[in-house]
Amino acid sequence: MPFTVTEIHAFIATGKDGEEGICAFYEERNNVMLPMICADPARLKFLLPIARDIAKASGQKISLVRFSNREIIEEEI
Repeated sequence: MPFTVTEIHAFIATGKDGEEGICAFYEERNNVMLPMICADPARLKFLLPIARDIAKASGQKISLVRFSNREIIEEEI
């Protein structure tokens, strides 16, 4: 059976002013910033220690949030 995305997890940083943003990390191999969003358990396990390191280094609160209301807005883009 093929994998179907039924929920997405995102690591969200909250600043001292209450503003929120999606965490990202630098991936050196391809020289890109990657958002910390995932849909599978293996990727979630990979991102957890990175989120903890970001929280410790920045002093910001990092929350792991699950979004599970799937709504297809447009298909075959």
